[in-house]
Amino acid sequence: MWKNQVILHEDENITIIPLLLHYEKEIYIIYAYEQDGDNKYLLNMLIAVNQHIITCRLVDTIAFFDELAAFDYGSNEHNRFFKIVLDRDDNKLDLKLSYGLGEELLLNKIEAKLMVETFKALIQEFPKTALSQGIEKSIEKTIKTFRDNLLGRAY
Repeated sequence: MWKNQVILHEDENITIIPLLLHYEKEIYIIYAYEQDGDNKYLLNMLIAVNQHIITCRLVDTIAFFDELAAFDYGSNEHNRFFKIVLDRDDNKLDLKLSYGLGEELLLNKIEAKLMVETFKALIQEFPKTALSQGIEKSIEKTIKTFRDNLLGRAY
C-alpha cells in the first residue's frame, strides 16, 4: 500500500512520494524527483487508483489532469481516461474512469476541480527549468528505476 510512504532509492538521490488525492476513492498521484543541492528535478509522475496504475509517464499524467480540467466543457470526443456520464440519482454529469478488470469510479465536478488544483500546486513546486531538466534525466534513467522501486516493494 502506498499510504503516506516516502521511498528513497539507495543508489541514486531519488525520492518517490505518494500523495493521496482522494481518500474515499483511493486516488494517488505518485511522483519521483531527484534533488541536487537546492534544486529538485521532477523525474516522473503517475496516477494510481486502488492499487492500479493508470498513467506511468509524466506526459500521460498531464493528459489525465487536462481531461479533469476540461470536465466543464462536456465532450467525450478526445478523452483517453474518462467518459462523461449522466448520474441517474441526481441528474448531474460525472466523470467515469474505468480501470483494472472492469472496475469503475465516478468523480463529480467538485472532486475533479480539487484534484486539478492539487496537481497544479504540486507542479508549481518544480521550476520550469527543473521540469525540463528532470524530463531529460528521466529519459536517461528510464522509467525502470521508478517501476522497480514500486514493484520491488510490492506496491
